[in-house]
Amino acid sequence: MVNVNDVIDILFSNFVENQKDKKSTILKLETIKNEFRLKKISDLLNIYPSKHVVRNKIEKIADINDNYLKSEVEIKGYITDVEKKTSKNINDKVYLSAKICDNSGYINLIWFKNIENMMKLFKNNLEQFIIKGTIEKFNNEYSISHPSFSTDKSKNISRNIVTSYPSVSLFSKIKIDQRFFRKVFDFLFENLNDFEDYLPQTIIDKYKMVSEYKALRYLHKPDNFEQLRQSQRRLKFDELFLLQLKRQYFDIDRKQNNSGIICNNLELLNKFYKDILKDKITLTDDQKNVIKEIYHDLKSGVRMNRLLQGDVGCGKTIVAFIISLIVIGSKYQVTMLVPTEILAIQHYNKLKNWCLELNINIALLTGSTKTTEKREILENINKGNINLIIGTHSLLNDSIIYNNLGLVIIDEQHKFGVLQRSNVIKPNNNTDNNKLPHMLLMSATPIPRTLAMTLYDNFSISSIHQLPSNRKGIKTVHIDDSLKEYMFKRIRDEINKGRQCYFIYPLIEESGKVNLKNISQGYSELNKYFYDLEIGVVHGGMNIKDREIIMEKFKNNEINILIATTVIEVGIDVPNATIIVIEEADRYGLAQLHQIRGRVGRGDYESYCFLVTKRNISKNSKERMKALVQYSDGFNISEIDLKLRGGGDIFGKEQSGEFKLKIADIYNDINILTVAKNESLKILQDSHDLEKYPKLKKKIEEENVNLGNIV
Repeated sequence: MVNVNDVIDILFSNFVENQKDKKSTILKLETIKNEFRLKKISDLLNIYPSKHVVRNKIEKIADINDNYLKSEVEIKGYITDVEKKTSKNINDKVYLSAKICDNSGYINLIWFKNIENMMKLFKNNLEQFIIKGTIEKFNNEYSISHPSFSTDKSKNISRNIVTSYPSVSLFSKIKIDQRFFRKVFDFLFENLNDFEDYLPQTIIDKYKMVSEYKALRYLHKPDNFEQLRQSQRRLKFDELFLLQLKRQYFDIDRKQNNSGIICNNLELLNKFYKDILKDKITLTDDQKNVIKEIYHDLKSGVRMNRLLQGDVGCGKTIVAFIISLIVIGSKYQVTMLVPTEILAIQHYNKLKNWCLELNINIALLTGSTKTTEKREILENINKGNINLIIGTHSLLNDSIIYNNLGLVIIDEQHKFGVLQRSNVIKPNNNTDNNKLPHMLLMSATPIPRTLAMTLYDNFSISSIHQLPSNRKGIKTVHIDDSLKEYMFKRIRDEINKGRQCYFIYPLIEESGKVNLKNISQGYSELNKYFYDLEIGVVHGGMNIKDREIIMEKFKNNEINILIATTVIEVGIDVPNATIIVIEEADRYGLAQLHQIRGRVGRGDYESYCFLVTKRNISKNSKERMKALVQYSDGFNISEIDLKLRGGGDIFGKEQSGEFKLKIADIYNDINILTVAKNESLKILQDSHDLEKYPKLKKKIEEENVNLGNIV
């Protein structure tokens, strides 16, 4: 027997001893161990099934067609034509050939192992068998290789509910299939001792939940749907409860140590309004209100933890700069973390002239910054000679030591995980009593109300709904490939007016390499139709300097059409671009489509977005296209996106793990989330350091969460 905290090698060694082909089994287990980074048996338990499949239907052979290829089926019938044969294609390898027949037809069966025993079993056997395996097609006939089987009188060879586990391409090469996974988990639960539950028994009893052991057992080996329901209910609660507990624990710690830097010097701000803004930029009422809210935080003496959300192009960057002036005027430094180098460069170029007029030292720090220049920047940051630092993930480097950091701004905050955000808060040389800097998170992906109430309630939230008055809006159209001729004419009309156009193509990655097939084909197609125009190409696989050159030419209207991938998704600002075409738009999530669309409509001209798809797309894709055509407001779109996507993957695959859920769905499980939030608050009110709940504290520590570093 094994225990949940035993090293995984103990279980795997015992498993190997029960297998005939030990060498192959060891290779499979090592592959699984490395792929999922398994150290303890508990890690194996946390590989959740990707789905549960009902397997209680016996298929009629006549009903099987090409739609069944690669699918697992069960067939009941008589075994006939049992014969030992020699394969001419596989080095004269001997195999067993047979057929299973029901009253509607037959399917070929093939075995390469244990041939003699199976010949004895099947030959002249008048019993019916239940065969289970994957449908293949060879020489225009359906077949099953190496099917499992049982007699009709014996216990069914499969459970009514069968688990299916996540797989990777490497697994198929060494024949790790679903049956092997299930075999491992069967062995695990045959040998696993029950273990103590980390959750207080009062909570388990209050909500009539099963134990953690039973929940995992029922998830991996459910005997019926009631067990599966109980398992999912408990594990969803666990996931959301731990998420809330971690977040609230850190917030209690923040509030207990909430002494903040006081920033109340308005000298630079007034100079900026008077000498630079003048009549050039008119702030919206929403922008003015947000500035007032943030200023109130900065001068309060309590550390700010605020989320600023606003639609694409609403003017969050200038708000961030204005509040930075208050902090810099109060003799503190400001750092701004952004997700891409292109966006960092754009922010830097936009702000550097203003900084020059205000006698503010600004620096840009990215992965492309040369070593000597980087060393000089770091030295000047440390000495306090640089007031405003803009950078990418380079700002997460441990070598940065600020002189007097007063404000951390994180743009497109959902691109960064909690721990990444906290890593921006670096040691200070001179900050009084080691007070932590204020924190402002910014997002052009508005947070759905459901999340704001539950997962972001430790943040003060400011919203900018209004767009600048000069914005004409974006007309969005969904077309299929057959209407491209019409779209090309519309683009030609706009370019004849002096405007510019984006074409966005999905960038496909294969085996870690970028496949530029879509872009190459797109360029060839556009070059034929727009042969007389300048066409440029940018994508994430390019050298940053080459991308900068192309982008600069596009900004200067030296390029009429820019072909790009989603590298231009965030923050690119070319007011003269009035048309954006998104090819294969059904490949993108709703929030991402809205972000991409926001690259146009940034000037004084009416703009257009074409969503191009094939005629036949999924129902979900149609809903996304319909939402984009109907709504221009990111706040509405965020709610629809959450509903369509579900809460398990709130911000898509680029989210760094903060809300990556394995089994819970925040939209559909809002009731469980609310209960989990309330119970976690009660726990912390009873014991803010969790000393009264040692098993719960240990659970959090086992998840490798640094309790002191979350913001």
